[in-house]
Amino acid sequence: MATFTPQLTAYSPDDVYTSPYYTGLAGGYSPAMPNCTRYAYGRWWALMGQQPSGLYGLGNAEQWWGNCQAYQKGQTPKLGAIVCFADGPYSGWGHVAVVEKIYSDGKVLFSNSALRGSMFYLRCGSPANNFHDGGHGQHGYEPEYIFQGFIYFPTDYDPDIDPSPDPGPDPDQPDPGGYRANPLIRYVAKKQIYRNQGRLFNDIYK
Repeated sequence: MATFTPQLTAYSPDDVYTSPYYTGLAGGYSPAMPNCTRYAYGRWWALMGQQPSGLYGLGNAEQWWGNCQAYQKGQTPKLGAIVCFADGPYSGWGHVAVVEKIYSDGKVLFSNSALRGSMFYLRCGSPANNFHDGGHGQHGYEPEYIFQGFIYFPTDYDPDIDPSPDPGPDPDQPDPGGYRANPLIRYVAKKQIYRNQGRLFNDIYK
C-alpha cells in the first residue's frame, strides 16, 4: 500500500495562481480561499498529482454526498477520504473536509477550510458521536452538522493507526466560521437559501 502524508498545517504555495488550492481550472468552484469545497478538491489534486476527475460540479458541500458518482462511498473513515456533512451552523450549505489521521482510539483527524472563515484548521471526533465530540487537541464539529458519509480516495493507503494519547480538545482554537462571526453575512446567506428553496424567508427566519 502507498504511504499517506497528512496535511497538518496550512498550505502555502509559491504561486497561488497555479496551486491546486487556488487555481480556477476546477470548474464550478470559486478559486478563492477559504472555501471547504475548494480545499477538498485541491487536497485530492495535491494527493493525486493531477485534477481529480468526477469531483467538480457537485454543488454545495452538502450535495457532494448525493451527487458524487465517480468514487466509492461509505460510512467508515479511511485516509484521504472526504467526509460530507449536511446543514451546519454557518451558511447551512453543509461542509466537506479530508481525513488526515485515524487514531488507535477510533477518533479521526480532519483538515478543513471554511467559506468566509479560516483558511485552514483541524477538527477531530469519533464516528460514534458523528464527529461532534473532539479530541487529540482539536475541537469536534458543531452539533448542527449532520454526518452523511465518506467519499473514498481511489488509492488505498497504509492504515498507519496513530497511537497518540488523547489530550482532549484545545479550548483556545479560533471559530472557523465567518458566518457566525458576522451576523449580517449569515442573515444574507440564509435568505438566499430560502429563496433558492422557494420558501418565504420573512415568515420562517426569526
